[in-house]
Amino acid sequence: MRRSEFNKTGPRSGDAPERSGDLRGRRHDARGQSPNMREQFHRLRGLLNTMHERLNTMLSRLTTGQRLAAVLVAVILLYAVYKLVLCDPHFLEDTSRSFRHFIKFGIVLIVYGLGILAFFRNTQSWVVSVWHILYVGMLVLLTLLGVFDAVGGGLPLPVRGLTTTLFEFLISPVPLVVLVVVSRAMEMAPTKA
Repeated sequence: MRRSEFNKTGPRSGDAPERSGDLRGRRHDARGQSPNMREQFHRLRGLLNTMHERLNTMLSRLTTGQRLAAVLVAVILLYAVYKLVLCDPHFLEDTSRSFRHFIKFGIVLIVYGLGILAFFRNTQSWVVSVWHILYVGMLVLLTLLGVFDAVGGGLPLPVRGLTTTLFEFLISPVPLVVLVVVSRAMEMAPTKA
């Protein structure tokens, strides 16, 4: 019985069921990927490129004030979700420590990305540099402490309190507001020629 007949009529009593990892009868390229997988990858890449173009178009239409306000609202909502949902004692009991580390890492990355969107096409490049240095430096520190916490069996209580404070500072709207206020003050300050 050929494979096409097998799929149309169903298995007979003597036929072995097809395994999910069975590669017999399928054409693969040199990397071991099926043509269908390559097509899906190219579709996904095309979709991501389209989304990127639409996001750039949308962001270029917004004024700087509108963009900052939208990002500030998003950061405030994300911080509220963190405080209301992720700090809930039932959530803390039901999840593992490594899963909570993963969620916190993702939240910091989201806020970091929102900050980059807030300072999109900003005339003052130092604001974006400060944003990158602040978030990347703190994220590396928190990641190292998180890995030590997960692998080493736990951090001392004062260090754990410090990491929580740093994390909450990074996901709060405070760094965003401070950078916006300082950059606006620098724009309005008279320059000496």
